[in-house]
Order: sequence, then structure tokens, then C-alpha cells
Amino acid sequence: MPIYNGFYRQGAVGGSVGQPFPDALRIFGPFLPVQIEAPSALVSQVQQEGKPPPAPVAGFALIDTGATATAVDETAIGQLGVQPIDVATVGTAGGAQPRLVYPGRLSFPGTPLGTFEFGRLLGVDLAGQSVPLPQGQIIVLLGRDILQRCILIYNGSVGMFSLSF
Repeated sequence: MPIYNGFYRQGAVGGSVGQPFPDALRIFGPFLPVQIEAPSALVSQVQQEGKPPPAPVAGFALIDTGATATAVDETAIGQLGVQPIDVATVGTAGGAQPRLVYPGRLSFPGTPLGTFEFGRLLGVDLAGQSVPLPQGQIIVLLGRDILQRCILIYNGSVGMFSLSF
């Protein structure tokens, strides 16, 4: 079972060297690198047409235990040419809102975690949501639909988390 460990250290968020920095985990939340990729069916279709598949969109995923479903930034998934397949009503802090639903895949580059195909990813606006790293745009909220398949350990006292699928 592959395991990803996210460490928060003084002067090196995401590194494993230095003094533990538990406040960083509280401030920024548990995040990890992610790529949004076109669903397999779309990749097959464009390859049959002799075209290259759309390049993945890279950013970061924030683990969101309050989210029932995994959500992706609509701008990011739109860059892949993925069309919505449905509309879902989603409960938010601002009340119920309609959200477009997309198929897609998520992978976690630089980690031992695999690639996951989703028939339903909620489209949301994550503009302005970032992490304290260069190119630190949050483009995915990992919800309980993916967390139900894994073990998540949130160790706030030492500023680290572990995620295993």
C-alpha cells in the first residue's frame, strides 16, 4: 500500500528536514501535488483522430474531509477540453448551489500514489486558493469519495500527515 507523508517544517513546507512547524499544517491544511488529466475515453477519442492527448494540468490538492465529493477547478478541467456530463446541487457554506459535473482522472506526481479515474468530479471555482510554494495553485479538493478508499493520518502535534491508498 503506497504511502505519502506530508511534512511541515520551519522554512521548508513540504520538506522533511528542520524543526516541526505544526502551525503550518493548521494554516495551510494537508496538501499534495496533483495533476488533472482528461478521462480515458477522451484520450482514446483524440488519439484515434490522430491528435495528441491534452496535457495534464498540474497544481496541488487540498484534502477536504468536509467535502462529500472530490472537486476540480473548472478553469483547469476546461483546459483539457472536457465537457460537463451533468449538474449536481451541492451544499456549501453559502447555501445550495448547482455545480457542473465532469469525468476525469487525477494523478499525484512525485508521490507513490496512483492514478484514479472519476466518472463524477464537481466543477468549482478555486481561483485564488494557493499553497506556500512556487506554482502553488490549489486545483483539487480531495473529498470523502476518494478518502473512503484510503487511510489518512493527521498528526497536528508534529505538523505532518500521511495518506495511503
